[in-house]
Amino acid sequence: MEYHYYSSKPLELSYSDEELEAVIDDYLMQVGTATFPFSNLCDSVMYAAKNAGKIKEVPNTVYFSMNLSEKEYDRISLILWKKIWEKKLILNFHKASSNSNNYYFRQI
Repeated sequence: MEYHYYSSKPLELSYSDEELEAVIDDYLMQVGTATFPFSNLCDSVMYAAKNAGKIKEVPNTVYFSMNLSEKEYDRISLILWKKIWEKKLILNFHKASSNSNNYYFRQI
């Protein structure tokens, strides 16, 4: 008999920092110079990880949500800041609404 456990625990990725940056670079190539929200980037990273088998999952567990852990959001943020400091990316402040918690970026 096989048991399934249900979890709403945030997910972690098994990408190295270099692999994660490559996934982000792929997304940036797709969007070009269009403005994109942080949430869309994270969704794209999550689905790429799912398709590549790079989500750390517990066997026999069904996940209720596809939210990343705080650690993974931080890793993505650090890569974005690296690109900002390299003058490859900017924060696009005028795209976010005043009550939004989502940040927008654009490549330069």
